[in-house]
Amino acid sequence: MELVIALLVAGALLFVCEVYLPGFIAGKFGLLALAAAVAIAYFRFGASGGTWTLLAAAAIVGVGGFAYLKFFSRTGVATGIVSLGVSATPPPAHLNLLNQIGETLTPLRPGGTARFGDDRIDVVSDGTPVDAGKAVRVVSVEGHRIVVRAA
Repeated sequence: MELVIALLVAGALLFVCEVYLPGFIAGKFGLLALAAAVAIAYFRFGASGGTWTLLAAAAIVGVGGFAYLKFFSRTGVATGIVSLGVSATPPPAHLNLLNQIGETLTPLRPGGTARFGDDRIDVVSDGTPVDAGKAVRVVSVEGHRIVVRAA
């Protein structure tokens, strides 16, 4: 019985260590320890003892998983990994292209390349295909997505 309890405790402690150790290595060993505890309980104590050990292992995994999901983001380890703030979208770099006319360098079906002045820019047509060498006008700039229409 002591071995089964020791394996259950070791599995729970390895789950706690998983928060601090990367790569799910401790978690794998924790699962193996819990599985070994259940297997040993079934062999030594029969169906009744094995089932109670299985329920205990399931409770450890359930409570540990809930606590991990509920409280992990508040730990010191998580603050280095998880961003709790909201990041704003950077301003579009090509907002100055709005309503400018350029020439397609590749066919737009719907994406391709167009030239505006000396710059080659990846663009997307507004839904209609545009052949290479045709004039296009920038109708919208949505973040890094530049939408053009045949001029």
